[in-house]
Amino acid sequence: MLAIKLAYRNLIGAGLRTWLNVFVLSFVYVLIIWHYGVLDGWNRQANKDMKAWEVGNGQYWHQNYDPYDFFTLEESHATIPETLKKAAKTGILTPVLIAQGSVYPDGRIQSMLLRGIEPDQKAIAIPGAGLKIESEEIPVVIGKRMAKNCKLKEGDVTTIRWRDVNGTFDAAEVKVVKVFNCNVPNVDNGQMWIHSETLQEMMQAPGEATIFIIGGDHEMNEEVPGWEYKDYDFLMTEMKDMMKMYHLYASRINVSMERL
Repeated sequence: MLAIKLAYRNLIGAGLRTWLNVFVLSFVYVLIIWHYGVLDGWNRQANKDMKAWEVGNGQYWHQNYDPYDFFTLEESHATIPETLKKAAKTGILTPVLIAQGSVYPDGRIQSMLLRGIEPDQKAIAIPGAGLKIESEEIPVVIGKRMAKNCKLKEGDVTTIRWRDVNGTFDAAEVKVVKVFNCNVPNVDNGQMWIHSETLQEMMQAPGEATIFIIGGDHEMNEEVPGWEYKDYDFLMTEMKDMMKMYHLYASRINVSMERL
């Protein structure tokens, strides 16, 4: 009781300073909780979007494929093996053929990646229904970032150029049939999605693929010669490391605030 009485007298005796301390400490702790909440929410949403739009529940990569080295794209495609072909037919995964190209909007040149995908696939959220439209130009779908950078909109026609597996350059006109909204830059920025059979024909690589994306509701980790399996945790390594860095930075800021 004596300790309580002394504490009460000290609080009352400090007057306005006591209430200022209470207000400042309350504000700081609320700010800390809000900050961690924002980071955790951002982390959860980023993981959800990346799984839905880009990484799926795992992938198979051609043994020569390196997403950080565009020069490997020339050698990182092969005929789809029977094991993965059967899985693709049942909807477990979807093949993606990747090639380098250039787009010429309004006479300008911009490098990009052509990604061939099945229009009816369900492994990732790319809206491919428009790729089945019959048109004089090749139908493609792009994201909002790509559309903004190239100043393109739905219905626009532009020219693209690519080099096939034999090293021959070719060009054709494409028509933007869909502009989708996506929060994953690797799916949107500098990417143009096209019917897989059309890209295979353009590349002179019939029945070939660069990677396979496993649908979010499926699991598959069989060993396939010439292809490397990458699980979900591996594909999300960069995102996890980035979030660890943000949490460390936030922790240091919060400690400094508490000291104040």
